[in-house]
Amino acid sequence: MNWFRNFVLTLVWLALSTLAAAAPYRGVVSYGALPLPGATITATQGTKTLTAVSDQDGAFQFDDLADGQWTIQISMQLFATLKTDVTIAPNMPGAKFEMKLLPEGQILSESQTATQPVETAEQRKARLDYERRAAMGVIELADAAIATSGDYRRWADVGGARISHTMDPRTGAPLAGGMASVTVVAKTCADADAYATALMVLGAQAGPDYARQRGLDVLFIVRDGEALRTIGTGCFAGEASSS
Repeated sequence: MNWFRNFVLTLVWLALSTLAAAAPYRGVVSYGALPLPGATITATQGTKTLTAVSDQDGAFQFDDLADGQWTIQISMQLFATLKTDVTIAPNMPGAKFEMKLLPEGQILSESQTATQPVETAEQRKARLDYERRAAMGVIELADAAIATSGDYRRWADVGGARISHTMDPRTGAPLAGGMASVTVVAKTCADADAYATALMVLGAQAGPDYARQRGLDVLFIVRDGEALRTIGTGCFAGEASSS
């Protein structure tokens, strides 16, 4: 029976050797103290390449990277690409990667130098109509203040996406969504301005819900494809429309 025992021990040793040859590799991607979801993490060793994406907590994991040196590259739109070499070994602690935003000038430069398709006359007219700024209405104030936050003055087109100058503190990245502007009436301009920016970040769903819970007077303008629609709370409650 010694041969059988030796055979089993050999199989166990081979299995353990195989497990030891590969190890999980995990880490967290952040911007400042905030997790950064949606970053692409690429691990390369020779001709082998594996890819992962950070989750809502900025975390990622490769389950079975072979022991040895790998090149880890982390990329995300509007952030400087991070690249480093790591040596994979069993029982490694989790890695931490902190991303940095590209300089504002570089973001704007890349958006301005990107190749744009040739516009037809109809497309140009539609774009000019879309970009023009005009008052939606007039409101009279008494012992109150008004402020508007929006992306219609300062924004950039990056890869076909409209990127606002307003930062989302939950992701550390600029807003890229359907909110066009938020107008708030409050007792002081400081309050109105702070609420307008915060509600821009919350977006078209959570923003109005928060405004209603707080009894705020807010007019949201939301992009819906090529059209604009409004959502009102408080004194603007009857302003819901689309165009």
